Amino acid sequence: MDWNKLSRDQMIGALHLDRQHTTGDMIVPALAIFGAGLLVGAGLGLLLAPKSGHELRRDIADGVDDLKLKSTELIEDTRQKVEAQLGLAPGAPAVATSEQADNPYADA
Repeated sequence: MDWNKLSRDQMIGALHLDRQHTTGDMIVPALAIFGAGLLVGAGLGLLLAPKSGHELRRDIADGVDDLKLKSTELIEDTRQKVEAQLGLAPGAPAVATSEQADNPYADA
């Protein structure tokens, strides 16, 4: 058996040992389930809230508009940070044109 080619889990299994479980192995799935429960509970709370249908639809539409605005801002901020890291001019295409790709030594 070539021990250099075995993964960590294969070595542990070959030695008939059990993999040690960390706290994170249990907490991450529990937090994921908890988060899903929070989302379902919030959704049910909205649907069962003592508001008229018109008010509820307006609140949901406002929430969607806010989420759309925040995601657009986040995308723009991320794009600007990436451009700055890559040294690109703002708004410049991040991908080379086919002519530039064919001749990498051409003047830009």
